[in-house]
Formats: sequence, structure tokens, C-alpha cells
Amino acid sequence: MNYSDWQKNSSKGPNGSAFQEEDITNCWNCLSPTSQNYRAIVSSLGILCSLLPAIILSRSKHLRKFAISQYLSAKCAVDIGFLSASTLQWLPTVQPDINIPEGVCQIIVYTSYTCNMLSAWYLCAAITSTYLSLSRQPKFNKTCSTFRSKCYITVLAVMAVILNLYWTWMSGKNRHLCVPMFYYHSDFLSIMVKVELAIVIVIPDLLMIGLTVLSVYFLVKKKLSAANKRPSSVGLTTNSRCQSKESVEDNHVGIDESEKRLKIVPQRGLINVALLVTVLYLIMSLPWHGVRLKTEVTYPASESERFIDSWLHLVSLTHYALNVMLFVAASKRFRLGLWDWFCNCRCGGPLTKAPQREWTVVNQTVTESHCADTKDECVSTV
Repeated sequence: MNYSDWQKNSSKGPNGSAFQEEDITNCWNCLSPTSQNYRAIVSSLGILCSLLPAIILSRSKHLRKFAISQYLSAKCAVDIGFLSASTLQWLPTVQPDINIPEGVCQIIVYTSYTCNMLSAWYLCAAITSTYLSLSRQPKFNKTCSTFRSKCYITVLAVMAVILNLYWTWMSGKNRHLCVPMFYYHSDFLSIMVKVELAIVIVIPDLLMIGLTVLSVYFLVKKKLSAANKRPSSVGLTTNSRCQSKESVEDNHVGIDESEKRLKIVPQRGLINVALLVTVLYLIMSLPWHGVRLKTEVTYPASESERFIDSWLHLVSLTHYALNVMLFVAASKRFRLGLWDWFCNCRCGGPLTKAPQREWTVVNQTVTESHCADTKDECVSTV
């Protein structure tokens, strides 16, 4: 039975169907303890799994110098703020005895909306940086430097802080819950909720879908071109000899081009991470976003729509706990940084450099093609 049939049957009379509005309410009441336990587990794991990437990406010397790493680190940081604020906002529903002051409630609601907005836009910035790194490699270092990424992060943070200021006086304590005060500001908040849906859901989702498709296209295109050039490059390596001064100068030009290409090598793992995190976010959040948009358009929502919305929201929260698995699986540098951080936490001391084995291989690859001006044969400087 699909969703439309379920909704039609839920509106029938007492003898119409087994799935009536009151039956959906009873089903939700039965599953409520399970959903509460699941949300508590997912929120706790999400905070922990967002804390680890935020620490590793911001402290590892081989990761923090890339723009993608800056955006992903900022996203993980605001994810911690969003999950913490939403947990505090949800906690009185299971513990009504908790007494949260009015001012603290306003700060909690404000932090939740601000961090949620920043999380979506920092992920958009990360996938934008990924797209630029794949489509404009020669100009990537100028376009997406770490200084510019820090400026973009700061600008987005300031804009989110300003745009969500109205929640500080239009939210408060209703009974024992920290919620927006729609009863007192219904006209204004109904408009701002639609604006918030456009800024946080519609525009970021469309950007992420388009940039993800383009990034995957360029990634596959580069893989295919590299596979086609591999046999010819092997033949050139085996038959390469320095025969004249002109060939030496051409070889130096080749070294410069190879060095530019090798600058992209350490962040290939970050490119894969950004793509995987974006795809996971879209897969687990788009269904909930669609239902939420539908409930806003067809307000007031039925019991079946609220039931589906609540469970899809729990599914959407799950991706916060799964992001760290993508970091570990897709980025070797992240695994090395995580291992160094773990070892230094046990021994005490700052985060050390990652092993230099990969950099030694990179340098050897560049310098083996270096030709001395005074000799007629290639020499290695490693």
C-alpha cells in the first residue's frame, strides 16, 4: 500500500479501513518509546561522530590546508551545536520535570535553527569546492585557497546569526517545551517558516544535487582519460633519454606541470569524502524534506502525514552518526590523522605529523625526471 492509498483510507469512516486517524495515533503512541530511544542514541552518536572529524580536520597539518577540509570541519562543528540544541529542546518531552528557564529556551531554539542553516550551507560550500577542484584544477589553488574558505565560513556564519535573530524573542517556553511561539506571532512566523524552508531546504538541496552530478561527471571523465593515457605514459618512461639542452628545458616544464598535478593528490581522499557525505545527506534527508514541504503547502497536516514526517526526521538524523564512517573509509590522510590523535591522547602531547612515506614517493616521482644541464643522461636527486 502506497502513501496516497494510506492517506485516502485514513479519511474514511469507522467501517472504511483498518488504517484510520485514531489507529495511526494509537500506532504512534505504541512506537513512541522506540522512537525516543532511537533519537537519544542517534543524537549521542552524532555528537561523538561529528566531534572526531572536527578535531582531526582542524588539527592535522596535512588536512587543514585544503579548502574542502575547512568546510567539512566547520560543518562538523555546527552539527555538534545543532544536535546538542535539538537534544536539549527534545529532552523535556521525555522528562517533563526538567525546568528550563525562558531565556535558555530562547537560546536553545535560536542555536538549533542557526546551526541547522549553517550545516546545509557549509555542505554546499564543500561540494562547490569539490566541483571546482575537479573542473578547474590549474586555477583551483587560486580560487579555493584556505584563506578564502575561512572568509566564506565567517561570512556565512555572520549571515546565519543575523537572519535567525528573530527566534530570540519569538520563541520561548510553552508548558515545559522550548518551541517557537506561533500563538503570539502566527502571521510573521508563518511567513518566516516558508522563507526558512527555501533557504535551508530548497536552495541547498537543488545546489547539492546539481553540483554532485557535475562532480561525478568530471571525476568519471578524469578516470577514463587517465586510463587511456596510462599505456602511452609507460612507453615514454621506458624510452626517455635526455639528448639535448632543449629537451632538458622541456623536461623542466613537465616537472612544473607534474608538481601542479601532484598538489591535488593529497586531497583526492577529501574529494571522495565530500561527495560521499553529500550523497548520504541527500539520500537520507530528501524524503523528509519532501514530506515537510508538502505539510507546509497542505497545512494543516493529517495524522498520517505527521506520522510519516516524524519517522523520516529520525532517518534524516541518522546521517550525522554515519559521516565519520565515510571519512575513515574514503580518506587515508584522515585515518593517519585519527591514529596519530588517538596515540597522542594516550601518550599526551600535540598531534604529530602523519608519516611521510607518501610525500617521499611524490618527491621521487618528480625528481626522477630531472635532468642535469651539464650531463647527457637523467640523474636522480633523491
